[in-house]
Amino acid sequence: MKLHHSRNTVKLTAGVVVCALVVTAGQVSAAMLTNGDFEEATFDSGWINSGATAADELVLGGNTTSAELDGGDSLRQEFAASDAEELLQGTAEFYLRFADFTDGTRIRLRGDGNASDLITLRVNSTGQLQRFSGSWGDIAVPAFSQDETYRVQIALNDLAGSRTFDVFTSAGEAGVPSGELALANSDTGLTAFHSAPLGTGLGTLTFEAGNSVFRLDNVSVEIPEPSTIALGGLILGLTCLYHRRQR
Repeated sequence: MKLHHSRNTVKLTAGVVVCALVVTAGQVSAAMLTNGDFEEATFDSGWINSGATAADELVLGGNTTSAELDGGDSLRQEFAASDAEELLQGTAEFYLRFADFTDGTRIRLRGDGNASDLITLRVNSTGQLQRFSGSWGDIAVPAFSQDETYRVQIALNDLAGSRTFDVFTSAGEAGVPSGELALANSDTGLTAFHSAPLGTGLGTLTFEAGNSVFRLDNVSVEIPEPSTIALGGLILGLTCLYHRRQR
C-alpha cells in the first residue's frame, strides 16, 4: 500500500512540475532593444541620436531619465543584425508625453538597417494617433492630451502570413505615473501597413519630433522565446506519452 501511494505521489509531482514548466515557457520573452529606459551613463547609448536631449523620467520605478525630442530631433535604434533576425511577431512598446502637437511627429517601424517602411504612425495636431497606408487614417483610440503621459503598445501578428497589427493605448495620466499604466484602449486586426512587402519584419524603431515636443521613455521590443516554448512543447508531449503508457 505504501509503495502504491508513493508511485501516485511521484506521478502527481511530475505532472505538477511539467505544468509549471509549460506555463513558464509561455510567459518568457526576450528583449531585443537596448537602453530603452535611457538609464545608461550616456543616456542615448545604443541609439542613433539627432538632437534629442536627456530629461526627467516619465514613469517612477527606479528610472531617472527620459529622452526629449523637439523641433526636428529624432532617435533611432537598429536592433536586428540581419533580415533573418527581423521580428515577425511580438510587441513594440513605449511611454510618451507631448508638450506640443504638430503633424510632423512620426513613429516608424521599419525592417533591418532602417529599410522598408512597415508601419508608420503619427500624432496629428489634435492629438489623434494615425497610421499611413497610401493616406492617413485614424487609429480607433482616444486622442492624446498635452502634458499627460501615455503608454502605447503595437502588437505584430504573423508578418510572414496573415499579417495584421494591433494598437493599444492607456488613458492619460498627468504628472509622473507611479507605475505601469493599464492598456485601456485598443484597435485590433489592422492591415494598414505602409509599403513593406509581406514577410518584412521589424528591425528598426524610429521616433521623429517634426515640429512638436515630446518626451519618450521605457521603450521595449519583445518576442516570445522560441527555444523555451519549444522545450515546453516537448515536455508536454513527453508527459502525454507517459500518461498513455501508464493506462
